[in-house]
Amino acid sequence: YTTQQELVQHQLEIKAYVNEIDNQMYVSGSHFSNHPDYPTNRIAVQYKLYQDEDGQDNDGQGIEYFGYDAELDIKDLNLSDGVMSGTFSATLYRGTPVNDPGAFMGVDNFTDLDLYNPLLNDMVDDYDLTDSIRIENCVFQRITVINNIP
Repeated sequence: YTTQQELVQHQLEIKAYVNEIDNQMYVSGSHFSNHPDYPTNRIAVQYKLYQDEDGQDNDGQGIEYFGYDAELDIKDLNLSDGVMSGTFSATLYRGTPVNDPGAFMGVDNFTDLDLYNPLLNDMVDDYDLTDSIRIENCVFQRITVINNIP
């Protein structure tokens, strides 16, 4: 989104896999999405910074972060208006090389340190050697529910 006060263009996509969705519900995941003791994960998160407040866009690529270690606590859900309130927090790992890391706030000064991109089947081997961000306490608009049950 873009507002008059903020020139940042970005998108946060949260995919929560649940049997039903309702007010007052909690969904969580973990970074053990492929661990044998945690064979499935109920939540996946993707964040993309298209352009920062200075108009930088990483040579048109933007910067993407991915993760499964997330918590979504729904307090009020209005599907007819597409609005949800509650709290959300997640730890996401960078999956895009950055040509000039020092130009972007929050990006570690490594161009492509152990990047994590599950869309390319590139998983994190050592979480200490990744560039990560933390997102906390969001209010959501434009909620879309996809029913995969035939």
